[in-house]
Amino acid sequence: MALIQVTLIEGVLTAAQKHEIVERLSDAMASIEGESMRTHISCLVAEVASGDWGIGGQTITTDDAKALANSFDFAGAGKGLKALEVRLDKGKLQALMAAKGSEKDVSKLANKMVENGGADTVDGMIQAVPDGSDPKLLNALATGRYGTKFKSETSTLAGADQAKAMKALCKMFATIPQDIRKNRSIKGVTHSDADGSAGGAHNFDNAAVTMNGRPGQIPQKFGPGQKAMDPKTGHAVLQLPAVEDAAQPVNTTSVDYLGFAAAHEVGHGVDDAIGFMARQGHLEKHGGWITYGSGLQPVADAVGGDARFSAYYKTPEQQRYVLGKLQSKPVEAPPTTSGSPEETAKHAFDDWYDMATAENVYRRQGDCDAIKIGDRIYQEAYPRTWVSYLADARKKGLTGYQFRAPPEWFAELYAGYRSNKLKPNHPAMEWLTTLAKKT
Repeated sequence: MALIQVTLIEGVLTAAQKHEIVERLSDAMASIEGESMRTHISCLVAEVASGDWGIGGQTITTDDAKALANSFDFAGAGKGLKALEVRLDKGKLQALMAAKGSEKDVSKLANKMVENGGADTVDGMIQAVPDGSDPKLLNALATGRYGTKFKSETSTLAGADQAKAMKALCKMFATIPQDIRKNRSIKGVTHSDADGSAGGAHNFDNAAVTMNGRPGQIPQKFGPGQKAMDPKTGHAVLQLPAVEDAAQPVNTTSVDYLGFAAAHEVGHGVDDAIGFMARQGHLEKHGGWITYGSGLQPVADAVGGDARFSAYYKTPEQQRYVLGKLQSKPVEAPPTTSGSPEETAKHAFDDWYDMATAENVYRRQGDCDAIKIGDRIYQEAYPRTWVSYLADARKKGLTGYQFRAPPEWFAELYAGYRSNKLKPNHPAMEWLTTLAKKT
């Protein structure tokens, strides 16, 4: 049992301040005696009348005490008290983890440390968890650190180390906590083991981030080293054209793809939370994107207006064929005469369609050049979702994947920015730095 006695001059502190004295001093004593003793800790705050307090033979009035209080750095003292709490809570948290305490208690204490300015301390504790450990308490730490549920799926694969993988994710997350903590568009992070592959996804329906793979297995390349396999030839081809100097990466040194992908998925959460691409993706400086949804007539008309295909876009039947194919509907092609311009145009359109709907077309610059219509590139970004963007935007590209769809454009640039790969004069730096200041 403990009795804490505090004597004050009346009228100096408010009722709320006196309540805080009771609360904080009780917390401090409980951290020493043990939480089980909290109900046996008494705190008495007593006041004496103005003029009834003396120091060095001189009486102190309420006004004197207030003037003295105004000369103190209470804000600095408050920070010092919080720093002390963080140190005390670190010891309690270490003991709790050593004893394999409850995940809920670990998360709660880690969250308290973060709220008191101890985020760096919690980050250090996450990275200090030994590789090969049971990831449950590490995930509990991360849950408290970032304010959203972290989870590792059980793996039966040889060489699986879920703790090591989650630490790699948290190493990236520690550089962008402001974009995760209290972000309504990121509600949970789950990691699954995979050997020889890595990646992630952001579910826009439930705001969940799912990651997979192991650190150190897949490199994220930058610059001319980015190549993709051409399914037609089996050869590696360039992902991007000659990129403008300002848009070139700071260097071409690869980074670990798992960490880069983690930043990418957080980027999706940021974009979703603020509606950046939904509001500004149509602008030329953001790629000039158009998403067509179910209304694909503009795409069909663009196809029909191209000299390669126009001879097979003259009759209503031909127009229905082109539109129906874009809509993935079973349509019968109107007949053509062998060797006629209509036959040539139909074959050209069918080839264009196959290329525009091919997997990873955005990662093959030659194919993107081939499906370009006017100054725009049209493609099926996801099943039954067609998009187009300005072809010249690729000259400012960081990766080929950036040009899959508007959200990927944002997320890849965000990940590049958070991976320190963008030059100070990169075209995206202005808006990325502005966003960073707001979050």
